Amino acid sequence: MGGGAVVPKGAMGQLALLLGLISHYYQLMHLTSTQVFRRALFLGAALLGSAAGALAQGPAKQWDKGFGGSNSDVLYALQQTRDGGYILAGSSASPASGDKSQATAGALDYWVVKVDAQGLKQWERTLGGSGTDQLRALQQTSDGGYVLAGGSNSPVSGDKSQSSRGDYDFWVVKLDSLGAKQWDRTLGGLGYDLAWSVQQTFDGGYVLAGPIESGASGDKSEPTYSGGYTDGWVVKLDAQGTKQWDRTLGGNQPDELLTVRQTTDGGYITCGFSASGVSGTKSEPSRGSNDMWLVKLSGQGVKLWDRTYGGSSFDHAVTVEQASDGGFLLGGDTQSGIGGDKTETSRGARDYWVVRTDAQGVKLWDRTLGGPYIDYGMAARLTPDGGCLMAGYSISGAGGDKTEGQRGGSDYWLVKLSAQGQKQWDQTLGGTEQDVLYAAQQTRDGGFIVGGGAVSGQNGDKSQPSNGGVDYWIVKLGVVTAAQPPRTFTPPALYPNPAHTRLTVRLAPDAPPAALQLRLHDAKGRVRLTLPVAARQTDVPVELGPLPAGLYLLRVEGPGGYAATQRLVVE
Repeated sequence: MGGGAVVPKGAMGQLALLLGLISHYYQLMHLTSTQVFRRALFLGAALLGSAAGALAQGPAKQWDKGFGGSNSDVLYALQQTRDGGYILAGSSASPASGDKSQATAGALDYWVVKVDAQGLKQWERTLGGSGTDQLRALQQTSDGGYVLAGGSNSPVSGDKSQSSRGDYDFWVVKLDSLGAKQWDRTLGGLGYDLAWSVQQTFDGGYVLAGPIESGASGDKSEPTYSGGYTDGWVVKLDAQGTKQWDRTLGGNQPDELLTVRQTTDGGYITCGFSASGVSGTKSEPSRGSNDMWLVKLSGQGVKLWDRTYGGSSFDHAVTVEQASDGGFLLGGDTQSGIGGDKTETSRGARDYWVVRTDAQGVKLWDRTLGGPYIDYGMAARLTPDGGCLMAGYSISGAGGDKTEGQRGGSDYWLVKLSAQGQKQWDQTLGGTEQDVLYAAQQTRDGGFIVGGGAVSGQNGDKSQPSNGGVDYWIVKLGVVTAAQPPRTFTPPALYPNPAHTRLTVRLAPDAPPAALQLRLHDAKGRVRLTLPVAARQTDVPVELGPLPAGLYLLRVEGPGGYAATQRLVVE
């Protein structure tokens, strides 16, 4: 996801992204001396017992649910439905097994799961052809049904009624309220085309957007601007899925559009990222290697204006929403420091980046949010209080804007901002393996629903065992409590300290008489050891194993916000 296309190609590209992302960046990400120094400060700050100050406490978890078959299933989209339940959608490589009642039609299929307000499964549907079908977006429609969108290379087969146009095509599927297919449409040119966004429009039709490599061919009426790289493609359909118009947007380098939304004036706003300078439909120069790119279209798809936002490195916009004042909220991530349109220093190698604009795309403010390592921003959602929720996944430990340590290889990470962009709270959720968040939404009760793909089993914040390689994992959070002064707890005593291969952790008298969890973090904030602590256990023996010599942070967590830390030196 660095400088190249966000979308990995190949039959299992999306699953490879989830499973290989962590190790890939540990191997390839170059760390500056400043970033190494910042990481080293993590333990020092933790030893002083520093908390986030008098910020609001993050929302409490109400429940979580996992869904999957015996292979891998990754959730990319979710929405609260009008009956108070939730609709979940993503891509599945699983046969009929676990929570999945239907066999795969090809290598990868669309998989839709409907749950009630408590997360209990009501029904699920598998949709696909004999090839690879990757779902990226869904929405509940005005008739109570659902529209799905993604990419497909399947021929006419299974649920796919139209032939492939090229390598990959946009594939749109309309379901009724119980998940029965009503129609499907294939749209594309001769190249690689993948829909990342779909929305029902005011006239009952649909608008789609995504990255595309095709020139003028098939359903694509305009030539490519990038000369073989990617452009953005916006397509308008009527209520039955018939194409009304399409628009290609891009410059002479790789450009991708990832979200499109209809605006209050009947036009459209679309966002993504661009490596192009002034060329094609791009009117502003590049700031760095990749920039956030925002484009406003009329109701007929005519470009009205475009805006570029970025620093000196790689910056991506993943989502855009229109605010009540007519302006726009963009969310994504950044590898840039201060410079160009970016006003705040980087926290780690990659951070969340939120940009707020007026109705003409003029930047009002921007916020950088991150921990000491790598954080991927996947969704920025406006909230009724005028603020926003920024959500994604994190490979960072505690430090910077991140108040909690790492649960596993990667965790869900949520950050709530006020209307002025000030951080109100943050929340980390995960098990001991890789958990990657792709979707988030505030619910009508004032809480939040988040989801993605989880490798973790029954541990950490995950209450259910894994069904296969990767499962859908959704978490329902409650309403945020009012701001409270941070509570401090007595650090545990460690014997011996320094230690070699084993030690004893003696909990202080203010530890709650409940089951607790002990985690050992290294200097990068990574979890190196997780151990359950029985209720009322006072002395906890810990086998360290072959840990490298160095400084570590031992953290014991439990109910009621209990968290006590102590430093450990391993020799």
